[in-house]
Amino acid sequence: MNLTRQQLENLYTHMDEVAKNSVTAEKLAQKSISGTNRVIYIFTGLGAIFVILILSYFLLLNRAISHSIDSMSEINNQVGELQQTMHRITSSIANMGGNVEYLQQVSGSVNRISQKTEQINTYMKQLEQQTLKLGTDAGSIRYHTANIGLNFSHINQSVRNISYSVKQAVKPIKQFIPLP
Repeated sequence: MNLTRQQLENLYTHMDEVAKNSVTAEKLAQKSISGTNRVIYIFTGLGAIFVILILSYFLLLNRAISHSIDSMSEINNQVGELQQTMHRITSSIANMGGNVEYLQQVSGSVNRISQKTEQINTYMKQLEQQTLKLGTDAGSIRYHTANIGLNFSHINQSVRNISYSVKQAVKPIKQFIPLP
């Protein structure tokens, strides 16, 4: 194949332009890959921070619930003591004699107070049970949040593997495109 000098120069010029365009395209691709990797790392980092904040929040919530349970137990004990005191007062008033009319009225009032105290005691026990269940549910949420954090770690590793694979895929192209 005989080519003229002009044809060779045109071919060389054309090949030089192709090489420059290839280098430019490769730089743009590398810049795009780097930018994508940065975005992925940033969002993975933000996700990890978000998971840590959620875990911290649930730890604080768990402490608050535990404190509430302790306070409710103490209130329940005090209500029980008050109920016993009311029973003693009722017994004492009943023993004072049935002839004094106003003592009978006071006894009736004390009995009603005693009944109300029993109701309060029942409500406090129910509230304590519900608060214990809330504490258990918070523990379950903390467990699932920890699983989310673990999944973010797996995603981060997968992104690193993809980045490595893309770099490996570009290596053969570099062999065919001469770099100036």
